[in-house]
Amino acid sequence: MPSWRDEYLSALQERDKREKANQAFYDQYTKLADRTATLQASPAAEAVRDAPTSSPRLKDRKASKEQALPRSPTPDAIAKVRQDLSEAQRSRGLMETQLQSVTEELNKLKIQSSLDSKRIGELTKEKATLTTGLRDRDEELRGKTKLLEVRSYNVMERGGVS
Repeated sequence: MPSWRDEYLSALQERDKREKANQAFYDQYTKLADRTATLQASPAAEAVRDAPTSSPRLKDRKASKEQALPRSPTPDAIAKVRQDLSEAQRSRGLMETQLQSVTEELNKLKIQSSLDSKRIGELTKEKATLTTGLRDRDEELRGKTKLLEVRSYNVMERGGVS
């Protein structure tokens, strides 16, 4: 009968298999989303400025937004966005590396734990066998001691050595 730890570990392994089955899709989607975000950064700002308005309130809002947003992104803003993006990608790369090393260590520890569990099982069986053997020996010695006592008593009753 497997222990609760074995059941728990197997459930975690099944969950990891399920979640990692589509990891390549997640990675590709993330790359695509990053690329799309950088490409849409400047056209999105222009589209907001160029959208048609239907009421005076929207015109006022549009005018205030136009004043707040420059017509074209400044080189400093582009450099800042690129710097932030590269920092985020670098951080993501470091975290993926850490995750991979931790996952490898976890797998090694799972294997070691499995081997240790098997060894514990073997030693437990050996202990049970030795304990049973020791009990049998104790009973045998008690029986022999009793037999010796009975014989010595019989000899003493007869009055001499047989």
